[in-house]
Amino acid sequence: MKKLILALAMLPVIGANAQTVKKVMLEDYTGAWCQYCPNGTHTIEAIEVTNPTNFIPVASHNDGGYGWQYDSLMIKEGHDIALPLASGGIGVTGFPTGAIDRKIISGTTIPVGIDANGTAWKAAVNARAAISAPASVSFSNLKKNTDGTYEGDVVVKFVTAPTASVPITVNVYVLENKIEAKMYGTLNLTQANITTWYGGNGTSKVYITTNSTNNYYHNHVLRAALGGTWGWSGVVPATPVVGTEYTKHFKITIPTYAPAGVWKPANMEVVGFVAYNGSAASDQKEIMNAEKVSMGAFFPVGVETVKNNVSFTDAYPNPASTSDVVNLNYTIVNSEKVTLNVYNAFGQLVAQPYVSEEVRGTHGIALRASDYNMSAGVYILQLSTNSGKATQRLVIQ
Repeated sequence: MKKLILALAMLPVIGANAQTVKKVMLEDYTGAWCQYCPNGTHTIEAIEVTNPTNFIPVASHNDGGYGWQYDSLMIKEGHDIALPLASGGIGVTGFPTGAIDRKIISGTTIPVGIDANGTAWKAAVNARAAISAPASVSFSNLKKNTDGTYEGDVVVKFVTAPTASVPITVNVYVLENKIEAKMYGTLNLTQANITTWYGGNGTSKVYITTNSTNNYYHNHVLRAALGGTWGWSGVVPATPVVGTEYTKHFKITIPTYAPAGVWKPANMEVVGFVAYNGSAASDQKEIMNAEKVSMGAFFPVGVETVKNNVSFTDAYPNPASTSDVVNLNYTIVNSEKVTLNVYNAFGQLVAQPYVSEEVRGTHGIALRASDYNMSAGVYILQLSTNSGKATQRLVIQ
């Protein structure tokens, strides 16, 4: 007990009124045809290392203006968002280009270009992650139906008042990881030109090849925008009330055929977000907050998903290595402050990676053992709210 009290004393003091964690969404406008685009992928991987708990990447494939046949992973909604300002898009002019929360970070347009080390993307994500989010986003009533469809609700609750007189929309993205370029034979999934980030020498020089010697995996690929290009309007009223929950039902149908291969639910994630839908030129497209859960958070119909006020619904990978990002899905019945504590086998508190005011529903948290000097062993993850607690055993190998 003395050791536990000492460990608690060594942690930073957090006020009783916790802020809502800002989960930063970076939309990477990319393409399998693009020789520099693996630099964007490399930068995203680096940001995932430094910001595992509050970073949500989305790979939005585009054709670069050459025609739809140049990238079969492109969907219309992602293409339309990237259109010039005059055509109603955010004005993507080169690839890879990042939109960090669709916020004007520098200059006069939303898209942020990339340099050899992705410095601008990293700085923008860090700056956005440092703010307190004006809203919390969650999922609720998640279920997998007997016909193979998935459905649920996305829930938004404002903790501070948003900007007046700017329309607000809600959207749900469906993402897929581990899309294997060589898996689909003649389909256009191969990353035709691979930068030396994937050759291992760490420079920005591009090594042009017609075929990669390694199998390239596309991750965080935008497969569907359920609310259309800019999201559902009317879910959130013109003047939302702080503390009120706004809910939108959605349904996911896995296609029996897709140009870039049939989706694999085991590799998929669902992202919900709330955003302004004003003028991109006037910096009125900002994503206020987002949430991400795996398809493992959708329970089969007939299975009781929540037995307590607080519960873990998914944790993967487990066991994990010290360098793995461990993804946790959890559900809370009430809207309240959530604290995640990590204890070792001796009951000592070794980390407190997450404290946030959250809306009721299912949320995601990610953590990496090496960030908290957690060596191989058995750990207990404890999620606490005023309404209850839940624990999850985690093995680090």
